[in-house]
Amino acid sequence: PVIAYENLGWGNHPYFIQFVRPHLQVAPQNKYDLKRFFYDEGDPANTADGVFYFWKRKYKYMMARWGYSVNLAILEPFNEIDQMLSYQTTTISSICDEDDGTWNADATLPPTINTWVTDIAAYVKGVADPNNPVASSLGEDKKLFLMSYTDGQPHTNAAHYLPFTNTNVSLIDVHKGLGGEQAVNATFGESKDFHNTFMSGGVKKPFHHGEYSTFGDIAGYSTHQFFSNYDVSFHNEIWASAFSGNFTTGLSWAWDRVFWWPKALPSAPNPNNQFQLNPPTRGRGDLNMIDIGIGTGYPVENKSVIHNIKPLVELLSNPDWQAYDFFNGEFNSHRWLENGHKIECYYLLDTTHTLAIGWIHNMNAYWENNYYVRNTLQNFLGSTAPWVDWHTIQGFQPGLDYHVSWFPTRTNTTVRPVDYVDASQTGLITLDMSSAPFAGVFNNYLDTLHSDYAFIISINPVVRSMVGGVGVTATDWDFAMYPNPTNDDLFIRLQDDTRKDITLYDYSGRQVQISHRAEGRVVHLSTGNLARGTYCVRVSDSRRSIAKTVILR
Repeated sequence: PVIAYENLGWGNHPYFIQFVRPHLQVAPQNKYDLKRFFYDEGDPANTADGVFYFWKRKYKYMMARWGYSVNLAILEPFNEIDQMLSYQTTTISSICDEDDGTWNADATLPPTINTWVTDIAAYVKGVADPNNPVASSLGEDKKLFLMSYTDGQPHTNAAHYLPFTNTNVSLIDVHKGLGGEQAVNATFGESKDFHNTFMSGGVKKPFHHGEYSTFGDIAGYSTHQFFSNYDVSFHNEIWASAFSGNFTTGLSWAWDRVFWWPKALPSAPNPNNQFQLNPPTRGRGDLNMIDIGIGTGYPVENKSVIHNIKPLVELLSNPDWQAYDFFNGEFNSHRWLENGHKIECYYLLDTTHTLAIGWIHNMNAYWENNYYVRNTLQNFLGSTAPWVDWHTIQGFQPGLDYHVSWFPTRTNTTVRPVDYVDASQTGLITLDMSSAPFAGVFNNYLDTLHSDYAFIISINPVVRSMVGGVGVTATDWDFAMYPNPTNDDLFIRLQDDTRKDITLYDYSGRQVQISHRAEGRVVHLSTGNLARGTYCVRVSDSRRSIAKTVILR
């Protein structure tokens, strides 16, 4: 029952017709008591029959038909629950004649919904009783519940967000279309606020900013229709949100196209946007002529959206990176922004402060010279380099040397800065992009090839050739080690007899044991004299390297 869509389906909703509409109220009360949408008479004690009984029947049907599908891992009972009439004071007109007018906030509605979440979660997740299927809970204890709201401030309206604090709510989401550079700058801090404000039992809940790249109309331009889902906004949205600590990434809700792809629209619009110069083409690799501010058409190639996502998949699938088992532990999100230099950096840092993965970006290639911020038509191709080609991030454990390994964020390219070791041992890591043109021209900035890079900071080097993501063939050799965990002896089983170097590192990155040019299918390492803890085993030949973690106990 969302305000903006009442004219589409709210008035015909069966719960509304059966349980709410028959109980018309008189002024000065709101026209209807929306608590009746959840419980008979709006009373949370009424769970055995009436509307809550039908809620249970609905969820039972959902779980019976789709409940074991991965597509129902997360249940979102209501989209933007605070847009429900009487959740907050709202005046509406020309949306739904029946409901036009002012609706006063019902302070008892958020607590009622909060109780409803508890009750429906208990029904979905409770222990199933196969001997009493009519009254039995569903036994779906692995299901996650998500609640979503519209824009708001977590610190100033705790009652508004009451269901966020419910221990049965696993994920929280605020839909916020972003209207300019400062709005995007503020999202990282807002994410932190939601993490820290709405915890359950001291545990932070995964958070997401929905509608991340919707910029709406600026001075008459439907800005999200031009490049949101091509190579500019969508690309940056994926990489920035991936390393901002949010639980999902790349959620562009306004899915308008720069040009028409098959299945995107029922038929191809002509033109697709006001700058389309030729009839739109739909084949992959076809060119569309678009005036992007230079006074003539520029050929823009149709590409699959996967070309923005594939490099991120490959980065996270890198076996060296996977060997660190980073995402099975705790980590914190960080943002380091230098507005003066027009550089932004997002990174995730583990709790030992020795391992990080992140993304760095030249903001000039996004904000300064395109439609999103300025309200006049200008040359989209006019991006400039930042003032400097280095950036310093903080939070690392001092007294250690760190390997900085760079990765491209574009498919089919190896363009990236040169890897190096930061030996300052200060806990501050300098990200040096001077070896690759940071904002060099590539396809006139329609592909931001030189304006952003990904990086891993670790105590051991990470080998890029080991990636095994979508469409990439991983190395054809591997090794196994056993037992793991172990006490005194570790055995390395190799796939062939070629000579390899086997190196054992402790968690600080110090090399504690090495077997040069080891031969044979099984190599024995004696570990009884080493301190107990986590170690890294690296097996390498002249071209490739694989690292895995072993625990000595």
